Amino acid sequence: MDHPNAPSETSVRAVVRQILPNGMVSVEVPGAGAGRLLRGHLAHGARAVLTRLVPGDRVLVEVSPFDSGECRILGRPTGARGR
Repeated sequence: MDHPNAPSETSVRAVVRQILPNGMVSVEVPGAGAGRLLRGHLAHGARAVLTRLVPGDRVLVEVSPFDSGECRILGRPTGARGR
């Protein structure tokens, strides 16, 4: 069985744009054109690792299959220091 916070085929790299109230974060997924803004929260396993997120940090997110505007932050991309 896979780890619940393991990167899956729906996980993409994103950049933190804004820290929102109640533990929410606005992230931008770079892509064709201007990119896509998503609203998300930290996954349970990532809360201990990513205690301080600041705008500009690179993160790995999993887009919700139910709402394409929602995501959950899984952690930092492998081999990246964040900024």
